[in-house]
Amino acid sequence: MASVRIEHNIFKTFATESFQFVAWDEVIISNNTFNFVEEGAIYAIKEPSEDSEASFTFTNNHIVDANQKSLVTQIPASVSLAVSNNSFRKKCDCNMDTYIKYISGS
Repeated sequence: MASVRIEHNIFKTFATESFQFVAWDEVIISNNTFNFVEEGAIYAIKEPSEDSEASFTFTNNHIVDANQKSLVTQIPASVSLAVSNNSFRKKCDCNMDTYIKYISGS
């Protein structure tokens, strides 16, 4: 079982396909600051190992600026997801749902 933890970091630029994990079962990206997130930054996170149940956690991160589709993944629907308490440096407006769709692709 491969577990990946990325916690308590500050990333100046989170580039396209920054993280590429092979044969993972658990990924935790938590309590980080991303000053700029490029399109496809986490897109290379794909299929987990086939041996056990997999989980992907993206919580308590602060995203200062993000390009379109910067938080799109290829994680299959069978993976247990936890996405919560993330903050964005975007002026609050009535179109926040549109902004989230812009950066997440859904």
